[in-house]
Amino acid sequence: MIADENKVNITTEILIIGGGITGTSAAFFLAQSGHEVILLERNEIASEASGLNAGTLWQTGWGTQPDLSSTLSMGSLEILQTLQLDLGYDIEFRQSGALKAIQTEEQLDFLQIEVQDLNSRGHSLNILTTQDARSIEPELGSKLSGCLYYYQDAYTIH
Repeated sequence: MIADENKVNITTEILIIGGGITGTSAAFFLAQSGHEVILLERNEIASEASGLNAGTLWQTGWGTQPDLSSTLSMGSLEILQTLQLDLGYDIEFRQSGALKAIQTEEQLDFLQIEVQDLNSRGHSLNILTTQDARSIEPELGSKLSGCLYYYQDAYTIH
């Protein structure tokens, strides 16, 4: 049993339990809006499931009429930019674009229609020939049918 002298009473407007991506994001935005927030995490921040993700954001832009997908992806990009560039946290954020391999001609045919549709709605991605993709990543296999190029894509290591 813990003695009463070891107890500490703390009051706060908002208590968030869990320091994963959801908890830390909620705490950040609530505090930024002027709320008094305490975040409790039993281990290090983002050390469990949130700390084990690939850290990649597949960006196609906001589009002419933002939907849930573009709001989540582009909103996440803006948060990462703010954390590193404006607030000075070294999360090893890089916005360097990304390639996604197209393995077959069937995939290429399907993706050409998808990319045309996305681009017509204001999104930004391209299909590159294998040769063009290999100029970005020389280790790509020469037998690919091409690559999707997400030039706004970003990732973070922390």
